[in-house]
Amino acid sequence: MAINTGNYPKALTEGVKIWWGMETTPLAPIYPKIFSKVSSDGAFEEGVQIVGGGLAPQKPEGQATTYTTMNQGYTTRINNIAFSLGIIVTHEEIVDNKYPKIGKARIMGLKDSFRETRELNHAAVLNNAFTASYMGGDGAALCSLSHVTPKGGTQANMATVSAGLSEKSIEDMLILIGDAKDDTGFRQRLIGMSLVINTANQFRATRILKTRGENRSQSGTGNNDLNALVSMGMLPEGIIVNNYMSNVSNWFIKTSVRAGEGLVTQEREALDLFEDNEFDTRNYKTFGYERYGIGWYNWRCLFGSSAA
Repeated sequence: MAINTGNYPKALTEGVKIWWGMETTPLAPIYPKIFSKVSSDGAFEEGVQIVGGGLAPQKPEGQATTYTTMNQGYTTRINNIAFSLGIIVTHEEIVDNKYPKIGKARIMGLKDSFRETRELNHAAVLNNAFTASYMGGDGAALCSLSHVTPKGGTQANMATVSAGLSEKSIEDMLILIGDAKDDTGFRQRLIGMSLVINTANQFRATRILKTRGENRSQSGTGNNDLNALVSMGMLPEGIIVNNYMSNVSNWFIKTSVRAGEGLVTQEREALDLFEDNEFDTRNYKTFGYERYGIGWYNWRCLFGSSAA
């Protein structure tokens, strides 16, 4: 449906002091702090896991070397999805409108629609991290107790007993990260890089991780024990507050998995705006189009807790 003179009747006469509502200062995007941006040149991209050959056995004197095999593990496909939205404005609305600012605000509003859509789409990965609706290439949710490994057995990247955000629960999660193994069974030597939380946890997280100076006692307790998280320089990239996370109790630790192998946002076609006039109506059409994919390859990129 076209925007016409009836949509902005006040714009047909002079005297309006201010038009407001869509020219807010855009905030810095949140998702690039969590997802690594990569390029894409096809309808989809695939990541194939490589599984090593295991430990080297002892070789008795005079005996032959033991030979092993190496092969591929699971394959993850991330599809590129197109997003498009536009507006139609009648010729009469454009020529009779006394306030050019409204036209600029509509374009800003269109860009805001894509910006908000991107944030929600990326946050959906976190919001569904513990559910079967978002499955990874290994057939498990992003955060799971049962990531099956090609060499047998399972691994976990979530707390066995989920807990709310606290100094103790963060320490337990960092221990779990430090004990992580790859799918060959080798130690990963991962570290936690940043804490990803909802706005409801930002003050608690700050008290836990940013206690400085003489006040280095354990957060939220009467103990004067050293705050180990602060003293040891844990989570060096700090706190990422994501107000698009729908469950205020869920929290995550992003790890040191190599960029591009963990959480990725792949850009196939960057946002572009197109405009033209319809020949028979003289209506002015503007629409935006972009295409990208979101997902993950190595689930060890994120460890989480789904607290009730």
